[in-house]
Amino acid sequence: MKPPCRCPWPGREPRLRTLGVSTRDISANDMLWEFFERHPMK
Repeated sequence: MKPPCRCPWPGREPRLRTLGVSTRDISANDMLWEFFERHPMK
């Protein structure tokens, strides 16, 4: 099993401050859902 990602994820607070900042202006989760709803697998 792959360990969880430690990178900052847009729309969430970073788990570790040493990783840098993350924007709260967008939600990466919402953007991914919107993309896959518009582009379903055929």
